[in-house]
Amino acid sequence: MQNAELPKGYQAVDRSELSGKEVVDLYVVSHERRRTRYDANAEDLERWMDDGLYVVGIRSSDGLLVGVGFLEGRADYGAWLEGLAIHPEHRHRGLGKFIIDRRITMAHELGIDDIQSALDTTNTLATYYGDQGVITRKSSPIRLVD
Repeated sequence: MQNAELPKGYQAVDRSELSGKEVVDLYVVSHERRRTRYDANAEDLERWMDDGLYVVGIRSSDGLLVGVGFLEGRADYGAWLEGLAIHPEHRHRGLGKFIIDRRITMAHELGIDDIQSALDTTNTLATYYGDQGVITRKSSPIRLVD
C-alpha cells in the first residue's frame, strides 16, 4: 500500500494535541449538510481517547482541526476504522485518504490485518477503502436527524 501524502499547509496531530470538544465541533460542521448528527459528546470522546482509542487528526496552518478519524483495535480482535470527518472547506485535498492510510498503517503496526469500517456505500471514499483491503459494513455511528 502506498500512503497518501499530507498536502502542504497541513500537519498531522495525535491524541495529545486534541480535545474532545474540538473533535465534536468538527463532526458537527462536517456533517451539517447531510442532516446528520454525531451522538458522542466531548466528555465521552475524551474518555475513549484516554482509554486507547487511536486518533489521527489534521490541523491547517492556522491551527484549526480540519480532519479526524479513529482506530479501535487489538491483535486478537481486529481493527475497526471509526468515523472520518473533514471540514467542508478542506475537502477534496487528500486529507481523508491520508487519515485512512495512517489508520491502516497503525493497525498493521499493531499486528492487525483484519480491518473493517462502517461506511455509507455512496461515500466517495468507499472504493478507496476497498482498494486498501478494508472490509466495509453498511452502518455508522452517525444517525439521521428527523
